[in-house]
Amino acid sequence: MVPDQQVADRRADRTMRALRPLNRGDWGGGRRALVRRLAIRAVLVHAGLFLSNPAVRGTNAQAERGLRREGWRPAVRDGDVTLWLRR
Repeated sequence: MVPDQQVADRRADRTMRALRPLNRGDWGGGRRALVRRLAIRAVLVHAGLFLSNPAVRGTNAQAERGLRREGWRPAVRDGDVTLWLRR
């Protein structure tokens, strides 16, 4: 890949960066409102993402605690992957 090529447009990149703190359970800073504005109703969490991954800087437990605190519930789990739905 050529270094100056973009995979996503700038708006998508800004959105991804704004949501990234959810990986550590941080729903502040407007993220709660952004999730609602984007009408996100399902979240897929892969526990393997959190293993030795400096890009995430959080733990699976932190992410799941944040989801629970915000009213999300696990609907289906298969191995390391869990589907969370907002109730």
